[in-house]
Amino acid sequence: MFEGAESVEFTGKCIVSLAKDPNLMSKSGRILMTPELGREYNLVDVDGRVIDSMRQINWLLGRNPSTAWVQRWLPNFIKMPFWMFALKGSKF
Repeated sequence: MFEGAESVEFTGKCIVSLAKDPNLMSKSGRILMTPELGREYNLVDVDGRVIDSMRQINWLLGRNPSTAWVQRWLPNFIKMPFWMFALKGSKF
């Protein structure tokens, strides 16, 4: 469907890992993204790929051909804060 998208099996792996997590209540009430859970629980997709989070700045830059060259220079840990997603989704 989408090139580079995660499989439904990856989502299932994240759910199973969450269910087994003894600190599950510390994640209660938060938005959890499956690529970030995959990194936290060391999960890979069925084809062996590590799924990139859409919050990673280098992932966002790689989507635009004019900024794709910058992608390889930025580390994966630089991420867009969740409040920026809230602004984008807000109707105000």
